[in-house]
Amino acid sequence: MNLPLQCFSAERLADYEHRLSHLSTLAFAHTGCYGVAESAALALAEHLSNGPARLLITRQKSAQATLALACAG
Repeated sequence: MNLPLQCFSAERLADYEHRLSHLSTLAFAHTGCYGVAESAALALAEHLSNGPARLLITRQKSAQATLALACAG
């Protein structure tokens, strides 16, 4: 797919805590933020658009992965 990897610090992701659909104490214990998938989706959408973003798909998880989808505009 040749897509760039974008990383955000726990401090940056914490800015989105009030917008999460679920606060995970397990995620916080491991990463320092209460929700990685939704926070990262929002952070990346806002980073790419320089504007506010919203969640299109809230956190979905399986045994192998967790995802969330956000868009700006």
